[in-house]
Amino acid sequence: MIEQVTRMPFDNPKDPLAKKLDTHIKAQGKQPFWDYFLPLAVIKIKHAIGRTQRRPQQKAAVVNPDSRILHRSYGPLVNKALEEDYNISSQNFAKSITEISEFLL
Repeated sequence: MIEQVTRMPFDNPKDPLAKKLDTHIKAQGKQPFWDYFLPLAVIKIKHAIGRTQRRPQQKAAVVNPDSRILHRSYGPLVNKALEEDYNISSQNFAKSITEISEFLL
């Protein structure tokens, strides 16, 4: 199975609940992005990956073409969190397709 996670699953900052959480977290002297929204996005990605593994012997590959994981300041944190449970590989699309086909076949 191959699953594509098209982007980092951050909450919409314009969503009323997200705004309320943002205000509440700031009132506690914390940083909403680093202390809540980023960890939640990592949990959502792990959940998506977990859905691809229905049986212990089943192989699955998850592709995330969102380059923010590589280029934003939070990228290393996301990779570290995912590496705790999964094999991570970052490369161009053509090499990814080759690696995925070798892994799944």
